[in-house]
Amino acid sequence: MISEASKEHRGNSKMVPFKAERKHKLEFRLKDLRFQSIKRTDMKILKTNFRRVISDGEHRPLIKCLKKSRRSIKEFHFDTRVTNKELRSLSEGIHGLNSLQTLTISINCRKVTDEGLGYLARALKPLCYLKNLNLKFVDGNQITDAGIYKLSKGLKRLRGLRSLSLIFEQCEKIDNEALKSLGGNLKRLSGLEDLCLEFLLSTRISDLGLVNLMAGLQRLKSLRGLNLNFAYCKKITSEGLFSICRNLKTLASSLQSLKMDFSGSEIDDKGLEGLSEALKPLVCLKEINVNLSSMKISGSGFKKLAEGLKGLTCLNSICFNIYGINELTGINLSKIIEELMMIPSLPFVDVFL
Repeated sequence: MISEASKEHRGNSKMVPFKAERKHKLEFRLKDLRFQSIKRTDMKILKTNFRRVISDGEHRPLIKCLKKSRRSIKEFHFDTRVTNKELRSLSEGIHGLNSLQTLTISINCRKVTDEGLGYLARALKPLCYLKNLNLKFVDGNQITDAGIYKLSKGLKRLRGLRSLSLIFEQCEKIDNEALKSLGGNLKRLSGLEDLCLEFLLSTRISDLGLVNLMAGLQRLKSLRGLNLNFAYCKKITSEGLFSICRNLKTLASSLQSLKMDFSGSEIDDKGLEGLSEALKPLVCLKEINVNLSSMKISGSGFKKLAEGLKGLTCLNSICFNIYGINELTGINLSKIIEELMMIPSLPFVDVFL
């Protein structure tokens, strides 16, 4: 089925090509795999969204489709639940996509191990034209540092990459060594402009992991957007945040968007004071979004953080989440917001209580 096609096509079990506005640009969206063959070999965009587990046999038409269009496909989006076996088949199909520029893979990987990430890493290595890569792994309880190491080795060859998003949700076996291997390999991507790293509920990650990660990321001096999410990584303290702060100064002339989520961590007011000082040189910053919920901070720590933003005259978006801060007494929240609103380019301030 094709979600953007006209209503007369809805309900058809056979794949029907949909012509987009641009000539020669084709887009397919597969809600299931009830098709037997696709004869077109000039597809530019292929999007899949499977709402169920699909077997290796059901993958075969998709892999065949990828191989037929390997010279024309520029975007491929894949979203489903897989095992190592299916991920290996998918990786074989991706391996030959010589013109691919955007790759998005989002999988529930409860049955995926480090071996599966190794297959994917090998598939990434020859994609020399890739500019945008988005990988999301959910519920990967069998993924360890060894798997991240394999994946990061594949990433370091993608020298043309401009945007990278790596999301690991509930991958509880990931440790500090994973961040060390990522930092050591991502530093080679000198042209990277946007980076998103999320390790939600990776409870084994500590300050040492952030130190090792930032040691590599400090060489990415072309970054315009940085998104770091370590929500509910309860071993992270203000020392870990300080390691990030020390490296933000290297991005003073380029960084335009900064998003940070350390909710549920052990960061305290000292960490926010360090972040406040680190923000002051970021004169190009246009957007900042910081989640402070359920942290060990007080109202005075939040006030100090806000003070670090007053001199950033390019800001047009500020968002704070301070839900769960127990101690908001002693500060005038309305006054803090009013002072931030003096920034000429800022239309409003979002604060979630």
